[in-house]
Amino acid sequence: AVAAVVVCFVVVVAAVSAAQAVTVPTGDQQNQSTMPAYQGQWTKAAVALEAAEAADVEAQQPAVAEEDVIEGAAEKTLDACGRPTQVITKLYDSKGKYIGYRSETIAYDDKGRIVNQTIERYDDKKTKISTTCLNYTRTFDDKGKDLTTTITLSNNGELINTWEHTFTYNDKGRVAQRDAVFKDAKGNVIRTVVQTNAFNAKGQVSVMTIVRKDGSGKLLETQFIHNTYDDKTGKLSQQNSIIRDSANVMRRSSVVIYKDGVAKSGITKYFDKSGNLQRREVSRYK
Repeated sequence: AVAAVVVCFVVVVAAVSAAQAVTVPTGDQQNQSTMPAYQGQWTKAAVALEAAEAADVEAQQPAVAEEDVIEGAAEKTLDACGRPTQVITKLYDSKGKYIGYRSETIAYDDKGRIVNQTIERYDDKKTKISTTCLNYTRTFDDKGKDLTTTITLSNNGELINTWEHTFTYNDKGRVAQRDAVFKDAKGNVIRTVVQTNAFNAKGQVSVMTIVRKDGSGKLLETQFIHNTYDDKTGKLSQQNSIIRDSANVMRRSSVVIYKDGVAKSGITKYFDKSGNLQRREVSRYK
């Protein structure tokens, strides 16, 4: 039997092991590029992708979801440039009962790049449950483009892992490749990632190929992401993704539909090692 789960928000999990998990919300910036864009800027969507890469996919994707966390409308505080500096989101269980809220505080540098994020989860009594912190350190070339970005993630004051990224640009100044090394709290390499980008005639990322290996260099999986853009507005309209394991068996596929560049709905399918469908998730984004 295939388990079908309907959720209004997909949470990506970052962890060193199945027993030690940290959730990183993607919020309404799900539609943004997974690369640092043309200006070298990181987004919450980038954080979500890196979190997924740092996680053990099998351990963090149970056959049947234990609980669906549904998000209510987010209350945002914006700075003078229209960037969110605080986002408070009410959370509900699958029956619509209020179970608490999440508060996210975001700080930027003078170029608008994220410097740090603090994500706090509270229960319905306003008691803090957890605190997740992401801190960003960058180096730049003489044109201000990111050469390297290092992200440290801590949960409740304890260092969980470090993500080190190096970027290579093409002759148009766009990110052609990202090389990433993920380390645990002791500095041991737990995963490496190489992402290459292909661009359409308008300079938009059309295809992303992401190769993930474990700390010893063994191939784990390869992901292919295809972006489709609206001809009139130039905004993202659809994103298709396929993940194949080291045996070239498809383990996950997804389609996300966008309106005016904002994710509206999607479906994700999970497959076992033989390629048999095990679970479906239908997502509706608010």
